[in-house]
Amino acid sequence: MTYHTPINPRKSRRNLAGHTRKFLAVALIAGLLAGAGAFAQDTPQKPRYKPTRIEIIVYADFPQDPKYWDTLAEFLVSKGITAVEERMDKLDVCRKHGLKVRLGGNEAFPHLAKLKDDPAVLGYYLGDNSEPKHYVGFGQMLRKMEELDPNHPALYIQTSDYGRLPGFAEIVRPMTIDSHHYHWFRHGDMHFFYLKQSRDLAQKYGSTQMRCLSSGVTPVQLRQSLFCAVAYGVTDFHFWVPWLVGFKKEKEQPVLEDGKLVPTITAQGEAISTASLDLKWVGPLIVKLRNEAVYHTDPMQPGTEKTPGDYWVQPQGDSCLVSVFGDDKKNRYLMMVNHAIDKPRELTLSFGNDVTGLEKMDRKTGEWKEVKLDAQDSGKKTVLTLPAGDFEFLRVLPIRN
Repeated sequence: MTYHTPINPRKSRRNLAGHTRKFLAVALIAGLLAGAGAFAQDTPQKPRYKPTRIEIIVYADFPQDPKYWDTLAEFLVSKGITAVEERMDKLDVCRKHGLKVRLGGNEAFPHLAKLKDDPAVLGYYLGDNSEPKHYVGFGQMLRKMEELDPNHPALYIQTSDYGRLPGFAEIVRPMTIDSHHYHWFRHGDMHFFYLKQSRDLAQKYGSTQMRCLSSGVTPVQLRQSLFCAVAYGVTDFHFWVPWLVGFKKEKEQPVLEDGKLVPTITAQGEAISTASLDLKWVGPLIVKLRNEAVYHTDPMQPGTEKTPGDYWVQPQGDSCLVSVFGDDKKNRYLMMVNHAIDKPRELTLSFGNDVTGLEKMDRKTGEWKEVKLDAQDSGKKTVLTLPAGDFEFLRVLPIRN
């Protein structure tokens, strides 16, 4: 499918940090290309990154003294955070606690052969928002990095705005398509258009999806952003502005209580924590599934579509989406999201007689619980109440073994 965005290109603002990241990425490209020479832009059957859970990545301000790192790592895990943006010296403590680390490409590149089998490595951050003239160079750089480490993605954040993502994905062919569109601040009507675009590109090129979300929003807005993206097959998330978790300190030195470090988390970090914990049990299952379709109820927005009249599930309500997932055994799952943020919505799901039952995952325990189905003239139905910006995850019976 060819995408044509109606948005006119505009020059975006970039802060000093953005300039610094881009400078580092360009420097890395130059070094790689100088040493690598010419190599094929398209590598046949290149290995793919396969997540084992939904990764929630934050920047954590670890203290300078390593003796306090365990305390902060334990705090991160308790908050549902699964990965951090950090340096290589944090790999050991993160591995110990089941966290992953998104490393910087400049630091990691000389060590890729050693890092390729490290379970604590999430991937390698290279930069963001490159101009199209640099895509071929980035594609070459990624091929070289994947040659040295075929197990972890090199990550380059690309904006969904301005119609650039399709060209970037076609030329660069990344293991993971990492994109952003801050829909609460601009072009909100394009939210689902860009989510669908990223999903379709990822499926076309055999990539997974990562999404950069804004943390500078209300908790319900953040939940809506996160859960809608999961419904479109996104499995990894990081956040801007990233400074969310740290420790109580004075003049950069830890302020201890009973001799122990006191971790801190911002209000935005708490909202991310709550949403992440709600995905704790859904995540390891949904990353194994293929997103087959996403259907919307009225009001319709660009990039959305209604359920076909002869489809096996028929949703009725407003401001909701129903995402259909499947596995290689033809089992079916549904993720419903109320993408309105003002109030709860009722969503009616109608089924034919081939559906014998439904089960809902308990997000606190991971257990499946029966959902009552009421008989109607042509089959069965159930009515769900979805809180504002929230979701439910269902398994459709019969389940084939």
